[in-house]
Amino acid sequence: MIDNKALWPISAGVYLFTCVDADGERPIGRTVDAVSHVNVKPSIISVSLHNGGYTSHVVKPFGHFSLTVLAKDAPMELVKGFGLRSSKDVDKFEGHEVKHDENGSPWIADGALSQLSCEIKTITNYGDHLLLLAEVTDAQVLAQGEAMTYAYYRSLK
Repeated sequence: MIDNKALWPISAGVYLFTCVDADGERPIGRTVDAVSHVNVKPSIISVSLHNGGYTSHVVKPFGHFSLTVLAKDAPMELVKGFGLRSSKDVDKFEGHEVKHDENGSPWIADGALSQLSCEIKTITNYGDHLLLLAEVTDAQVLAQGEAMTYAYYRSLK
């Protein structure tokens, strides 16, 4: 038997994964922590998304997303707002200044260290999660500071 709590000390960053719904109009998003830089040229990242979430269903046809690297001091209301509610039912962007990247993906600069615009190259289904490999098509540093880690986030809960 696997105790998932044993995996929690494996710390990664905390990110906002954002895109638009299938009609290309409504911004949606969620927090993610399973992100890794896979390749340099071209710049490829991997992202794991829960397969049952609304975001995982709409990102497939859209093919683009924005990934925001959150600072350690990012507002907890932002992190929890994107992590604890479904974009299907709630406008998670309400009350935030929304920007758009070159592909039309929305993103929020509040509490962000950097922002990546990504084009999905492959999606593989692994049970309850999807593994996305995406090419970073644009990236910008927004602020200096320490990145929020999953271990730090869990310590605040």
